[in-house]
Amino acid sequence: MVDLCERAGPVSPAFRQGGGSAGFGARVIGNVFWVAYGAVTGNPYVVVMFGFYWVMAVVGVVNAGKEGT
Repeated sequence: MVDLCERAGPVSPAFRQGGGSAGFGARVIGNVFWVAYGAVTGNPYVVVMFGFYWVMAVVGVVNAGKEGT
């Protein structure tokens, strides 16, 4: 499921008819799961890497929401 969210995320913003927020939202969910996995397994590299990706996905959600205004 996490991998599906990660792969579906970039596809949705490519369609310019309102799918941007949904695509970045899928990435947010997928990255949260990877951060949790890294925390549970004690892998700080996964936590840092996907934590950065999560922040960038949140920025994408915010910016995609601004396009509609």
